[in-house]
Amino acid sequence: MLPPEHAADLDPLEALILRDRSAALRKVVRALRSTRFRRLIDGWRRALDELEPAEGGEGSIPVAELAARRIAKAYRRIVKRGRDLPDDPPAAALHRVRIDAKKLRYLLEFFRGLYPEAEIAERISELKRLQDILGGINDMDVQRRRLETFAGRLHDDPAVGATTLMTLGRLAGVLEEREEGFRRAFHDAFCEFSGKPVRAAYGGLFGGKEPQ
Repeated sequence: MLPPEHAADLDPLEALILRDRSAALRKVVRALRSTRFRRLIDGWRRALDELEPAEGGEGSIPVAELAARRIAKAYRRIVKRGRDLPDDPPAAALHRVRIDAKKLRYLLEFFRGLYPEAEIAERISELKRLQDILGGINDMDVQRRRLETFAGRLHDDPAVGATTLMTLGRLAGVLEEREEGFRRAFHDAFCEFSGKPVRAAYGGLFGGKEPQ
């Protein structure tokens, strides 16, 4: 993201991230070796062994009908949430759309064998484009905010020079610029994803009420 001559400026950032990573890894290892975790796993296994098949409810619905119902509902949720976004939506609102898109992707992938491959592949391709853009927005936002936190910690370290802090500022600027690019792309991608041809395709393949 930056010219090669600035690489060494980020050495203190790399060292800080590696220290944080090592500390987090030690914490995870302690948790996995703890009595509490062993009890959790044992309790989960007992709960699974004691499960009884449920009668009625969704368990009695044919899988093709249930899958179509869930997929159509998930698509409508994305369209509604996306249309309710303000002109310059906050990252948290876009992240909720991203989560909804991920749920729809799981459903399409899991039940794809129930539908014509060419049609389901097209629906997944449309969704993937939207997911890639939403993922880019989220990644840039998270990285930029994390970078600001790191910069604050490094600012308090007397061993870290001003050059490193200036380079961190440049990097934050690059991340912000890339996020804006993803945001511009989101508008066109969502208009296509929620447009009449895709709505009609979902209605024809999965049925259900078509979003207006």
